[in-house]
Amino acid sequence: MAEPARLRVLVGEDQAIMREGIVRVLEKGGFEVVETAADARDLVNKARVYHPDVVVTDIQMPPDRTDDGLRAALEIRAAEPDV
Repeated sequence: MAEPARLRVLVGEDQAIMREGIVRVLEKGGFEVVETAADARDLVNKARVYHPDVVVTDIQMPPDRTDDGLRAALEIRAAEPDV
């Protein structure tokens, strides 16, 4: 019997230790982490390239460290409503 497809996840987090921790937890949980991003612009760009099933992101990210991660998530969702 074929193994079910794993959910493909893109992680956005600017703090390296947090980012690596999130990746480790997701991978141990059976998710496929396709890529990570340390800033909001990179997150949007990588979503366009990798077409993840899910994006897990920090809200406060560079460049402005306000709500850049949230705005990036909204932009990704507008461009790819299935994410």
